[in-house]
This record gives sequence, C-alpha cells and structure tokens, in this order.
Amino acid sequence: MFGPEIEATCRRVLELRYRMLPYLYTVAAEASRSGAPMFRPLLYHFGRDREARFRDDEALIGRDVLIAPVFRPGRVQREVYLPSGLWYDLRDGGTFHGKRSVLADAPLDRNPPMFARGGAILPFGPVMQWTEERPLDPLDLHVFPDDGGVATGELYEDDGISRGHERGEYAITRYAYRDGVLISRREGGYEPPPRRVRIWLHSDGPPFTHELAHDEPEWTVQLR
Repeated sequence: MFGPEIEATCRRVLELRYRMLPYLYTVAAEASRSGAPMFRPLLYHFGRDREARFRDDEALIGRDVLIAPVFRPGRVQREVYLPSGLWYDLRDGGTFHGKRSVLADAPLDRNPPMFARGGAILPFGPVMQWTEERPLDPLDLHVFPDDGGVATGELYEDDGISRGHERGEYAITRYAYRDGVLISRREGGYEPPPRRVRIWLHSDGPPFTHELAHDEPEWTVQLR
C-alpha cells in the first residue's frame, strides 16, 4: 500500500525492536517491581537540568537509552538535547558530551536518533521474526563506559510464558565494567538456555569485540 521504501523502513525499525528486546524486557521488569515507567521524560533522571525539564519531544527508555523521534514530515535532521554526561550514538558509535544540543541526521532510511548513556551496559539479542522463534543466542552486551571508564547494567530473564516469576523463577544478571575488566554475576531461580556471549566495548573508534562460547552463572573477562 505504501511502497517498498516504507516497507523497508518498517522492517528496519521492527528488527531494531527485536534486537532490543532483552533490554526492553529488563526495563519492563523494573517497571513491574518499582512502578517506574518504561518511557520516561528527561526530567525523570535529569530533574536538575533546566533544559531537560522542558524537553517534551525526547524520551528515555529506561535509564540508559535516549530516543528523539521525528514528528514532522519531510525532516531529515533534528536537534537533540543531551543531558549531562557522555552519550553514544547507537547508530554510528559517535560520542558526545552532554548538557548541550547536537544536530542529528534523521532521514526516513535510518533509524531515529538514539543514544546510549555513558556508564551503561545494554543487553541486546538477535533479529527474530517473533519473540519465541528461538532462545536468546547470542547475547550481545554493549558496554558504554562513562568518562571515568566505568559501566554497569543488568539483564532480567524468565520463561516468558508462565507466572513462575511470581514464585521466584527468574534470573537477574548484573554486569560491571572497570579498568578493562567485565564481571558478570547471575542470581535467581531461573536457568536460561545455553548461549554464546558477544561483548562490544565502545569508545571513540570502532568497538573492541570479544566472544565467550558459554554464558556461565559467573564469569570475568579482561577486555583491554
């Protein structure tokens, strides 16, 4: 109905959504536990930033991802305000120091401007056609250190079907990165299926990558 250009755009955004599902599910679990919204105005985490308090055309997905959609037809760029701290462009890996606005490309044939907060570790997964097509394998961990070279994050998992999580049948894996070392610790009553882990350490240049053949309940890896 809308032609191949719109079809390709919709497919690309849907594939991004599937890759982000591990992070989105983790944010949803946080919302269930704490009542915090999944989509948050900038002032939710940056309330002391006067500029952030008045930005109503950007949002945070959880604490660590900032998205700036395009609302007007025909626009191929838009201004994006980044709160204080270090931010990474999720599309091309560019880095920006915040508390200022940047001009982001936003044509229809690219994903909307999205930025990861420096200090975050984001769990992503593979592209799938539906949520239960296959287990989470590989698990992609994207490490975005802050100005001090530190990052943390977590991954929530359960069977995705039953209400077993209400009986403690879930797992939370916490990640911590400092001084070139990434540590993973899983706890809880759910055992995820076997999988590989691909680690992407982001910086000013191309990311440094490392792969683990098995995701054990606890592991430590030297990245630099």
